[in-house]
Amino acid sequence: MNRHPHPYWLWDRLKPLRPLLLIPVVRLLYSRLTHTPFTGFLRESEIAAAVFLVGLGSLWTVSYQADDRAVRIRERFPWAHTRCVLLSQVASVDVERTPFMALTGGRRIQLRSSGCSHPLRLYPDRKSTRLFLPPFRPALSGKLITSFIWALSGSDAAVGWLYAIIPLRQTARFLGKHPVDEWNSLKDRLPMGGLPALLTGLAVLLAVGWGISFFRRLAVGLGFSADFQEGEIRTRSGFLTRQYRRLFLSHIHGVQLRQTLGLSLCGLYSAAAIVESDFDEIGHDRPVICQTATKRDTYTLLSRLLPGGVPSLEPALRLNRRGKRRYWLPPLLWCLPGCALLLLGPGFRPVGGLWLTGTLWWLIVRLRACRIAGITVTRAALLLRFPQKLALHTVILPARGRESLRIRQSPWQKRVGLGDVIVCVGGGRFRVRALPVEAVKRLWMDN
Repeated sequence: MNRHPHPYWLWDRLKPLRPLLLIPVVRLLYSRLTHTPFTGFLRESEIAAAVFLVGLGSLWTVSYQADDRAVRIRERFPWAHTRCVLLSQVASVDVERTPFMALTGGRRIQLRSSGCSHPLRLYPDRKSTRLFLPPFRPALSGKLITSFIWALSGSDAAVGWLYAIIPLRQTARFLGKHPVDEWNSLKDRLPMGGLPALLTGLAVLLAVGWGISFFRRLAVGLGFSADFQEGEIRTRSGFLTRQYRRLFLSHIHGVQLRQTLGLSLCGLYSAAAIVESDFDEIGHDRPVICQTATKRDTYTLLSRLLPGGVPSLEPALRLNRRGKRRYWLPPLLWCLPGCALLLLGPGFRPVGGLWLTGTLWWLIVRLRACRIAGITVTRAALLLRFPQKLALHTVILPARGRESLRIRQSPWQKRVGLGDVIVCVGGGRFRVRALPVEAVKRLWMDN
């Protein structure tokens, strides 16, 4: 197969220059709203047309070849550039179809190979996509209620900011009614007339931002399904923007189970694959292979990915009393300023409530992490459980021998015999804090 890319390639390539294309439109709208002459409209239209024509000309200088062994893409403008990726080195294949692509018959394909941080992007038509995406037979399908739970509890931080709307609104109303009596000492430092409007706008911005994030995540979660074939995993997700993904088991280094506080209350897990690739590229957005699954379904999923045996999700080496203090003491200390603000007076109470909203959420997650954090080392797999940000993570690495262990100790940790255990693999780096160092060394050497 030797073809030119779909015209959607031009839209992605012109992303840095899209503001230049919008200048004539903005000028025309501004002139009609203000009833001013739009002098310069033709000149700006000529600049936009020149940018578009140059991009359209460069479209015909790009071609790609694909067969059963490799994929090659060649660009001849402005510099000659050729890139080749062997299919045996491809770790994952992503096929994306936006609503605009559905109308024009185009697709966007990203081939991620091991050891390369930048994926190879192709823009073929619908028929040429069959070479990269075999027929899909979903075996695990998501439902509306599970997609809703996944979108609602996808980010504990987003829900925490949603709770912050109430204190912000209360502070804005208080400043609007009593700006002099309670804030007399600060009236020369703060613009009291603009603070209520500023806080109200911030509260509205948080609400709208959370709503957009929720519906965007829900649109991705709807229609999720997975197909476990021999040697690979195929997933499909998205309602408006449909995305297909192929993950090859030979390039998967492990599985990461994620539990936000909402998923934890429902007894559900979200599973993502740890793929052999550059950490900076996909480390913060790992490919999801299961949106929401119960503990029983999680063991069924892991049994397909770990032929050597599935370890227990309960760690063998847990935190001791000193290690647990490392988890709950920092958020507890951060709660003290919020309590102090609540005691200063009615004018500071909304701010204190806003402060306690985030710190108490953090404290609840850390208290739960004290009971589950730890490490398990067997001859078949390695299990790590730790909190990260406002979620609980369980990492299972079946391929022993590929990972490296590092123990880091601060002066205080060295005095009490604790240390942070850091495990590095091809798909990322994971850290469990405040574990007994001698126990970790014995557990690692014995297995």
